[in-house]
Amino acid sequence: MIQMKLKKITKKIVIIISTILFIIVSGVVFYFLFIKKDYDSIWYSESWSYRKAIFLEVPNTISNVEQDLLIQVDTQKLISEGKLQNECQDLRFIDEDNSTSLKYWIEGGCNTPYTQIWVRVRIPRETQKIIYMYYGNKLAPSGQEPWNGEFISISLNDCNKGWSTVEDLKGRFPLGNSEYGQSGGELSHYHKIFESIQEENCQEKVLAASTIQDDCNPESDNILSNITTGFAYVPNYLDVNFCSSKDGYLPQNSIILSEYTTPAGWDHVSELDDKFPRGLDGLKFTSSQSHNHNSTCINAELSYTSGKVKYLSLNSVNSTNRIKIEPQYFTTNFISNRNLSSIPHGAILMFTQLPPLGWEKFEDIEGRIIKGSSNNFSSTGGTEDHSHITSLDFSIKNSTPQKIPNIDLEQLCLPLETNGITLLPSSNLPPYLTVIYGKKKSSGITKIQMETGESKEVRDSKTNNEQKSSEEIEISFDDEKTKEDVQKDDGEVLGVATPTTPTGLLTEGQTNPTNITDPTPEFSAIYNDPDSLDTSSFYEIEVNTASDFSGTVMWDSNKMSMTTTNQGERSPDITYLGDTLIESTIYYWRIRFWDSNDNVSPWSSTASFTLDSTPTASSLLTCGFTNPTFITNNLTFSAIYTDPGNSNATSYEIEINTASDFTGTVMWDSGKTSTSIAPENRSPDYVYNGTPLTHEGTTYYVRLRFWDGDDTSTDWVTGQFVDILKGFKLDGLNLDGLKLD
Repeated sequence: MIQMKLKKITKKIVIIISTILFIIVSGVVFYFLFIKKDYDSIWYSESWSYRKAIFLEVPNTISNVEQDLLIQVDTQKLISEGKLQNECQDLRFIDEDNSTSLKYWIEGGCNTPYTQIWVRVRIPRETQKIIYMYYGNKLAPSGQEPWNGEFISISLNDCNKGWSTVEDLKGRFPLGNSEYGQSGGELSHYHKIFESIQEENCQEKVLAASTIQDDCNPESDNILSNITTGFAYVPNYLDVNFCSSKDGYLPQNSIILSEYTTPAGWDHVSELDDKFPRGLDGLKFTSSQSHNHNSTCINAELSYTSGKVKYLSLNSVNSTNRIKIEPQYFTTNFISNRNLSSIPHGAILMFTQLPPLGWEKFEDIEGRIIKGSSNNFSSTGGTEDHSHITSLDFSIKNSTPQKIPNIDLEQLCLPLETNGITLLPSSNLPPYLTVIYGKKKSSGITKIQMETGESKEVRDSKTNNEQKSSEEIEISFDDEKTKEDVQKDDGEVLGVATPTTPTGLLTEGQTNPTNITDPTPEFSAIYNDPDSLDTSSFYEIEVNTASDFSGTVMWDSNKMSMTTTNQGERSPDITYLGDTLIESTIYYWRIRFWDSNDNVSPWSSTASFTLDSTPTASSLLTCGFTNPTFITNNLTFSAIYTDPGNSNATSYEIEINTASDFTGTVMWDSGKTSTSIAPENRSPDYVYNGTPLTHEGTTYYVRLRFWDGDDTSTDWVTGQFVDILKGFKLDGLNLDGLKLD
């Protein structure tokens, strides 16, 4: 009888379970066959060429909440295929309506197989959700959440390439805080003995010095210092380099913090066990947690028996009790990666600013300094400040105001009991710089299905708190699709109506050239259209003196015909036909195309060019004179160099000839010779180095030219000189009786 009842119950359970499974499977099938198909028929923007659908399997325990999901993408492959910008700027993540942009932030690793990207997604009540990753827009600016912060890791060696030493942390310890960059703490500290009090009902007002001097002699007349001797306190430390970068993809041997045991692929950094990391600055200290202080004084002749001013005089030097101190600390497992890697979930890092997605502030370290441990993680200890106990041997003496004007004083209200005095507390903090500590969130991802799969290093780097649970979301990627793959129900390809923005603008075959010499330059650009079969036969170019095209219009071609250009190809060279261009002026231009259906593209981004200036040579001098009728033994030539483009002259050439048209005998040709002359300046004197001259009165002709930094030459500047050495002309002069002493 009991067996029959059990069989009936079992049968009912099987039916119920089968029904539930049928409903779930049917829902999934319906979603992917119909809802997903509707999503696939929409394209977010014609400016993007590719997309991948990302499917989320959501547990029933998560619904209607926003969650940061970590997605790993092989951007190296996309960049190598020319589908993604080199810095991943054109990535976009779009919600399932193919319209709503989702917030995202690239944690690190762009142009690697393991790029880490956080995406904020609202999880629906349903068990499935789809989002899209778009890419393939060469002109798109970065769309990720702005972040002006930097990651800070630790290194026992020099910082790796791409990471910079944090200069402000040299000689300092990192102190957890909600803000970055506040400095404080002292290497040496002291204690005040008594409070400075100005009470009206004080029965015994006395003076003490507020400073100290070296080598106090209590046997001579003195005034007690209300502060003890100092002590240089540094906790047990290890010098390290603190390294910062905006990219969170960690180079090999980067040291970070963990609350958990050391994950696979990482090593525990034993060098930091029971030590506080301190920024390397080249200074060395002896760590001492136990210390004491001495009383001290300032020697001066102050005593005057009948004086009305009372002061404290030290009779003998006393020492405080010796105590052991440590700053408030948080113990951590310092771990170091064996290879280039992403940051494990649950890891803790220092930041200059908390990242916008994927990280939460780790408040347990606020107001504390990190200390390494081999097994006791996340414990706290130390104290904010400390004090000492001392017994003072002093006397109360009298003086006059005239005897103590040069000493820094403070007035005290002497306590009734002066034995076993507890000194005022002093901070335990050594020199510090505040940093923000953040903890990496659990991503909710249990699986990433991509063409590269998940690397062993990434799997092994997961920490112990990342075991799969019912709270995690499973993610998978669909195959890549292009705009041409996405069709309407009637088979019409979306996006045929409008060509996209022209790209690859060239002037005289160059990108934004600054030294073109052609006064009627040629322009070209690449015609882009979602429809691979579409062509363009018309263009319009605008050239303006302002980058926003609000200045002088140098040329507007209006809609003009050109040789037919296929999608993705470069247009023919289009010759400038506008107003005369002025040398050394920056001009801006843009272009747009019409497709074969007469749909016009957006204007391209703005390109620029500058017509190279033509330098000039002028004011040729020979031996410092213009066309002289004589020369000196030191025959030299110079000229003034001018360039509207403000380019220095880099070369010169001089020719000397017997004929004015320089077709005669060549006496000297210097060839193109290096020089350096700033614009609007005279050249150095260039010394003649040609065929020796006979000084017989022959007229020679000279010309000179320069080349500027763009290798553009000036026209020749010409001159002449007579080959007679400068001196007396004695023909016909009777020298009889002339004495030339």
